[in-house]
Amino acid sequence: GGISTLGEPKESASADAFSGQKKAVVKAAKIKSKSVGKGLGMGLKFAQIGIGNWGKNIFRNFYNLNEVDMLAVSDLDDGILKGLKANYPGVETTQNAQLILNNPAIDAVVIATVPETHFEFARQALENNKHVFVEKPMTLKSQTGEILVELAEKNRLKLMVGHILEYHPAYLKVKAYLDSGELGEVRYLYSTRVNLGVVRKKENALWSLAPHDISIALMLLGKNPSRVVCTGQSYLQPGIEDVAFAMVHFPNGKWPNYT
Repeated sequence: GGISTLGEPKESASADAFSGQKKAVVKAAKIKSKSVGKGLGMGLKFAQIGIGNWGKNIFRNFYNLNEVDMLAVSDLDDGILKGLKANYPGVETTQNAQLILNNPAIDAVVIATVPETHFEFARQALENNKHVFVEKPMTLKSQTGEILVELAEKNRLKLMVGHILEYHPAYLKVKAYLDSGELGEVRYLYSTRVNLGVVRKKENALWSLAPHDISIALMLLGKNPSRVVCTGQSYLQPGIEDVAFAMVHFPNGKWPNYT
């Protein structure tokens, strides 16, 4: 059977510990209807695929929005689904993501699965006329990312990536300073991530760590780059770079560096 649209009242969820994440999802839910093919207003019907470590935070934030009705969640881990069902009895759960992707009652899909599955889930959602919020990285290849953008534009749908730092108060303050001219002209940015962390088996260091840094540079500089030079090396696993260096050149002479 399919996933039903439930009318049970929502139970209270824990307070949001990360205001930046909440601001990001608020923006996703409050997009004006005139800019998309389907109306986005009160009671937008959402469902989420993937409810792992970070997916739980995303789910909580969407669930707490008045503009969103979170109907269903899909995950391969039945234990996670049982725990979620106990805390959110009004949310349908399933291990079959296709029940979400093919359900016409759902307006928007949140994708918080492992990165190598992002493209296929997002593609199916967009082809089924659903708005998409996908966790970063959007995909693991620029070509597949372009396919999703083209699909969203073709179907007049919203495709949003979880670049939550763009909504963090600290970065918004820096952006305001830059726009006011108080800090002068920015010519160079650099970002270094050298702490030890999880060794990914599918995505390289660039795809795993750089999306936030690059999104911040694009936001602060307000331009699109004209050229990108990137190199990396695989020391731990063949074909998956665990060290990466990138230089992003902008037409106005500004150039962020990433390590």
